[in-house]
Amino acid sequence: MFCLTLTGPLLKIEADHDRTQKESQSKDGLRVRWDVGLNKRRLAYFSFPADEEITRLVVGDALR
Repeated sequence: MFCLTLTGPLLKIEADHDRTQKESQSKDGLRVRWDVGLNKRRLAYFSFPADEEITRLVVGDALR
């Protein structure tokens, strides 16, 4: 059983680690095409280079 005073700092350490891992991932050579859907929302189409492995994106992934 964890003491409540330790869980806050442990969660912050884990969140910092996750953020660092995500920020260190990058991919070059991508093409992005923007469009507007029928519902007037913006759509982005990403094209990855053919020689690289397929990257799986899921709802909630952050792209910059």
